[in-house]
Amino acid sequence: MRAVPLTARVYILGAALLSALCAAPALSPAADVPWPTVGLLAALAVVWGSALPRLPLGRAAAGPDGCGPVLLAGAFLLPAPAAALVAVPAALLGPVERRPAGVRRLWRVARS
Repeated sequence: MRAVPLTARVYILGAALLSALCAAPALSPAADVPWPTVGLLAALAVVWGSALPRLPLGRAAAGPDGCGPVLLAGAFLLPAPAAALVAVPAALLGPVERRPAGVRRLWRVARS
């Protein structure tokens, strides 16, 4: 297994930190976030991302990238920082085909 280059690690860490800064306002006590809706959409994204690879021709849209309709619903129904949190569980729980799995999961979370 090849090691991940330092520049790639720095890039992924920077993207993850910036993504966390974008979603941080949703976690403040003053935020008016409909948490049941966030939870429902996040659960739908996880189910959609895990069930889609089992369907015929679903392999191309597997994982958090294939959850487009759910993520679009989150963008329309939720405030922007809360909508950013909808894809996180699907990105963390999705299958990883190649190593290093931890770095790939972090990258998926950062770009979703």
